Amino acid sequence: MKLSWMSGQVLKPTSRTTRPMSLFLCCSTTGEPFLFAHQSRFQRRLLQTYGNAVTLLDATYRFSMYDIQLFQLCVPTNVGFFVVGTFITEEENVSSISEGLRQIKDNSPEWHQQSFMVDNDAKEIAALQTLFPSE
Repeated sequence: MKLSWMSGQVLKPTSRTTRPMSLFLCCSTTGEPFLFAHQSRFQRRLLQTYGNAVTLLDATYRFSMYDIQLFQLCVPTNVGFFVVGTFITEEENVSSISEGLRQIKDNSPEWHQQSFMVDNDAKEIAALQTLFPSE
């Protein structure tokens, strides 16, 4: 099922700061898969503070009646794990996962991760290796 009703809209709150308070990105045009990414200012700050050592990418399946996947980026803080970014994709492939991660990465330019923890999923691993090549 193609969710083309969004027609490539980018939803960002108006703000006078250099970065929006929250990143909301909805993309879908004919022939392109649906993508929704979200990261609040607080989540961005947590990612930049605690995400430089290890970041967890967790995928949640079958969380609704629609055929979409929810991905969450989590970091260990001094009081437990916190979600620092979320994206929903229509298709679970390397390009969709990479694009969701790219939106979070572009919204957090001060984030310099060292390692990721992921499931043993080739698509997630390939997306991370594409976006974060090892040095």
